[in-house]
Amino acid sequence: MKRTIYKSVVVLLSMISLAPFLSAQSLKKQKPLVIEQQGSFAVGGTVITNPGTFDPYKPTPEGQTFHGDHAYAFYQIPVNANKYPLIMWHGIGQFSKTWETTPDGREGFQNIFLRRGFGVYVIDQPRRGNAGRSTAPATIDPVADEQHWFGVFRVGIWPNYYDNVQFARDSETLNQYFRAMTPSIGPIDLNVTTDAASELLNKTGPAILVTHSHSGGMGWITAIKNKNVKAIVSYEPGSGFVFPEGEVPQPVESSSGALQATSVPLDDFKLLTKIPIIIYYGDNIPETLSPNAAADGWRARLIMARLWRDVVNKHGGDVTVVHLPEIGIKGNTHFPFSDLNNIEIADLMSKWLKDKFPQYMFAQNNSTDRMALQPKDQSIIAISALTAKGDLVNLKPAINKGLESGLTINEIKEAIVHLYAYCGFPRSIRGLQTFMEVVDERKEKGIIDETGPDISPINNEASKYDRGKQILAELTKTPQDGKPAGYAAFAPVIEVFLKEHLFADIFERDILTYAQRELVTVSVISAIGGAEPMLRSHLNICLNVGLSPQQLKEFVDIIQCTLGDKEGHDARAVLNEVLKAKNLNTSAQEAACTRLDQTLLFPKGEKIKNSNFTGTAYLQMLVEADSQNNNSIGNVTFEPGARTKWHIHPAGQILLVTDGVGYVQEKGKPKRVVRKGDVVVFPPNVSHWHGASADSAFVQIAITGREKGETIWQEIVTDEEYRQ
Repeated sequence: MKRTIYKSVVVLLSMISLAPFLSAQSLKKQKPLVIEQQGSFAVGGTVITNPGTFDPYKPTPEGQTFHGDHAYAFYQIPVNANKYPLIMWHGIGQFSKTWETTPDGREGFQNIFLRRGFGVYVIDQPRRGNAGRSTAPATIDPVADEQHWFGVFRVGIWPNYYDNVQFARDSETLNQYFRAMTPSIGPIDLNVTTDAASELLNKTGPAILVTHSHSGGMGWITAIKNKNVKAIVSYEPGSGFVFPEGEVPQPVESSSGALQATSVPLDDFKLLTKIPIIIYYGDNIPETLSPNAAADGWRARLIMARLWRDVVNKHGGDVTVVHLPEIGIKGNTHFPFSDLNNIEIADLMSKWLKDKFPQYMFAQNNSTDRMALQPKDQSIIAISALTAKGDLVNLKPAINKGLESGLTINEIKEAIVHLYAYCGFPRSIRGLQTFMEVVDERKEKGIIDETGPDISPINNEASKYDRGKQILAELTKTPQDGKPAGYAAFAPVIEVFLKEHLFADIFERDILTYAQRELVTVSVISAIGGAEPMLRSHLNICLNVGLSPQQLKEFVDIIQCTLGDKEGHDARAVLNEVLKAKNLNTSAQEAACTRLDQTLLFPKGEKIKNSNFTGTAYLQMLVEADSQNNNSIGNVTFEPGARTKWHIHPAGQILLVTDGVGYVQEKGKPKRVVRKGDVVVFPPNVSHWHGASADSAFVQIAITGREKGETIWQEIVTDEEYRQ
């Protein structure tokens, strides 16, 4: 499959992103991206053979062949990759470019997820882009249609952008956006495209399919055809929703035309219930029938997606539909993965994958580099904490730093307005006055800061109490239908204020996401002190809205650096309680060992106490060698970092990896990464070692021949050899 492979290629992204349109963010220095393998290949397709005999001296079509209708795949595999790679499939009018670099020059999902430890395959479907060799004739006419797509893709209504759109508004970004479109070189054929995708999965093995728009429907069919699809992440699927025969809903009407679903046999449909699926839709989708046909079609698609979810789940499936504005993420277009907030969108996908496949998300387990708080969010924490504390002297440089990090004037204003609900009007107003001074001082220096979008109007006609109750339920993941208790029963009016004002009037406003609002909240509560139950509650909400344990630990570090040791210590104590209650308060190594203790196939056995192992390892003998059996079989569990000495088996050895991530190495050869399901064969009399990776425990069944003698133990594996 991998025709071109470059071992340990260091890809320096700053060297390959030299286009003049790059934004300042895209030029920000990042760590080198280390690629172990990369290449490209064609997959699937057909061969047409003309009758007759080919004469190379008098060439005619007779006897010649035509290879076509294949897909094209470009892949990159990072060092120590996660078990399941991602296959990214473009939408209509697009090709693999859609996943590469954003129109304004930032990293796209291809690089973002490479940095997060995933192997990534970006594909061009048959008759598109690099796979343009079609067996069906086609005529491509240069039809002027870009302003129409501007509307269909929900950037705005030409020539105006939507007020809150997550899309850079400079002319070069729009130029790059339009030039990323490419035609189909032949009709789109469902069987041709899904057969090619299925053939790709035969080559990659188990993988996660990431689809966009038109490929959403083709993704469902591919999953029906090939069980190597382990999950689907679909961004704004536009058509092709498949229902069981007899359960197809009525078409959904829209001003762009009726959206119809299709049927498949029930047995085929049930294959979709075997895998987790998540669907994301962006913003600016009408809530009711709209004359804006370009946008109204997405209202119909969102309705159909929810109908489809309900039917799949009724049959025992696991489908989630996320409308991003409903979780506080506003302004996304039809391309959430390349919008200005694509890191936030990627974080949602990362968290979902980790929740669904915790046992396989081992790669690059130190999430600080991959999931650290963004500089903007770090500044939100410092600004909020200093405002709540009333430390206006240090607030000024914190605001300056926030503006330099990319926060807009309206984002900082919104953070300071938000926090009044937790520390009062006086602190909030003094913070706003200090902010005004900073803006004026910067103007005097010739620095004009970006104002940013204004708050979008709220058109929800439900009562504020009901809206606040719904938002609180989303944040806490707890229904809010019970009778008031505690303080809410003692003083009912405060419960009304809480829901109507805090969670409707404040949390419902856009500009800041729910995650950012929660960072403001926990920063203020940490600053004022004496409200540990509230801090505990809001740290739990932070986890619910997508902040990771590592990000919350970083939050505590910022509180300590900004306010002092006492505030940092107190916040850390509450955070540790929250994480411990969710079994998240362990280090990566402890977590790996805990998980393995819960999932071991065989007992862990006794701790190995001899000097042939570095670190902690356990042995449970399953079969002893004796006069009738020359092989011993043992279950060995290595804690993170543990490994054997170099050693030799005169009759060889076979390892069956049953869990975790480990390393194996033969003398004179490179170290290899092995995972659950791998089989390793060591030939007789070959010096080697094996053990766990630094961040994961590792379990193996060792089958060792004894007929030619016992194991010969040699020197230890040095730290330098282990880390090489």
